[in-house]
Amino acid sequence: MTGDQITGTGLPVRGDSITCDQILPAESDAADSPATSLLFADAGEGVVTEYVNDEHFANATVLLVNRDFGVGESRPAVARALAEWGIEAVVGESLGSAFVADCRDAGIETVTASERDVRAVQEWAVENPDGKLKLDVADELLIYGVRNHDERDGDTYQPGFAAEEFVSVTVAD
Repeated sequence: MTGDQITGTGLPVRGDSITCDQILPAESDAADSPATSLLFADAGEGVVTEYVNDEHFANATVLLVNRDFGVGESRPAVARALAEWGIEAVVGESLGSAFVADCRDAGIETVTASERDVRAVQEWAVENPDGKLKLDVADELLIYGVRNHDERDGDTYQPGFAAEEFVSVTVAD
């Protein structure tokens, strides 16, 4: 695990039952280093990856996914490629158990939340690609619309936000 708190921006990838092969083609497993350029290249019908190559989401650290993400057999190369790409946490409605174990080995936190909450955070991330998310693993909370704290200026909010929103999450195991 990477730690108790992760702060960054979110990258929504929408669709249910996304297999590890849809996340990263199996042919890339043989490479010495995971081919991050192949992430979601063959995602297939029903998977919305329009933000994956959008420059506004280029530095995202929290992957926001739907139901049954990462299902199928263990593919450690998938988690390694996501980590190399900069992903530090995956928040989903549900996650494949082998995927969760592979992410843990790669230093990626994995948590689940309700369908309603995940979809709300995905929508917020689309509308606020530079907006900050904070995953507090110990307290099992995902906070979005995160306040920035500047010693010189005191607390300042991200533009357009009057308050933070909170989502309860469960650490995936």
